[in-house]
Amino acid sequence: MLVATIALTLLYIALQEFLLGGLNVVHRRGWMATMFQGSLDEDSKRVAEASAAREVRLTPEHRLAAWALGVHLGRVSQYLGSFGLSDSATRQQARAAMAGRLAAAQDLADFLGIGPVYPLESSTAAQFSGLTARIEADEGGIGARIAERTTPRHKHLYLMGMHVGMTLVSMQGEGWRGGTVPSQQIARHATLAGLARGQWEPLARIPGGATQAEVVAAYEASARGIQQALLSGNIPAKR
Repeated sequence: MLVATIALTLLYIALQEFLLGGLNVVHRRGWMATMFQGSLDEDSKRVAEASAAREVRLTPEHRLAAWALGVHLGRVSQYLGSFGLSDSATRQQARAAMAGRLAAAQDLADFLGIGPVYPLESSTAAQFSGLTARIEADEGGIGARIAERTTPRHKHLYLMGMHVGMTLVSMQGEGWRGGTVPSQQIARHATLAGLARGQWEPLARIPGGATQAEVVAAYEASARGIQQALLSGNIPAKR
């Protein structure tokens, strides 16, 4: 059973690498993070204007909660998806391992006032390999609820967090061999959320490191930097 689970997990990873492998070089160099960046200016202004009135009534904790909710659900979606084709007992064990993170995600959702939240489940290889696209489509509508209860900027913080959380778990996996980062998506949502380039750019590329552990540690440090910036209010002025 264990051998079968490992084999299926490796199959998932291989499929992801096949679909995304051609982008390895450009992701590593951060090229995808800069593509079309100029075209975001108008969208950024529009999102900022749509958010301004409600943003003044919210706290830095609301921005942090939207980001952290995304990171939690992104991590859980990636982790549970890697067991999507396993037997029922193995899937239950995986879900039990994520129980604390799911509870933390619901606490954040309650703080934001958006109701029940759930990770993106994957029961097929196609669903798992398509997680990035499913996040972008806001499958489940959590981003839309965040925009309604808070602001569109908070929605983009949540979606950015989803991509970062998914990436963190991918980096920590046994089958990770350099992998890729959803650079363009992270860059877009971070920009629309009002983050400065220097804050989000380290998350839009694979950091340097001699070992997998060093790479993960560097990426986690960059994620903590976002958290600290949001909590301290150290973000660019509203446009």
